[in-house]
Amino acid sequence: MNRLSSACEAKFAEALACVETTGERFWEAEIYRLRGELFQTDGDEDTAAACFQGALDVARRQGARSLELWAAVSLASAWRASGRVAEALPGVGKMLHHAAVSALMNRSCRSQTEGECLVGC
Repeated sequence: MNRLSSACEAKFAEALACVETTGERFWEAEIYRLRGELFQTDGDEDTAAACFQGALDVARRQGARSLELWAAVSLASAWRASGRVAEALPGVGKMLHHAAVSALMNRSCRSQTEGECLVGC
């Protein structure tokens, strides 16, 4: 890891410590994902994949679909770089399916009252 990467890693560690201290977890998944991008840039695919998996776990726990999708795409990229394409495709495919279903449900609910939407969904 070069000096710039080391400095960035220190900032990510500081950000994660802040998450723990304050309890503010809104961007926690993205911090893990960006940390993984740093490791991937440095060629450390295994550590990058672990960070992306952490981001995916946090996003799923939070129900943050966009962050979950970003983490899944980053994880798939790390797996692809490691020659694990067969593992990458199902995870991203599942996320794209969930994103499409959510978008369709939101679109169909715009013309209904909230109660009608909840009953219909």
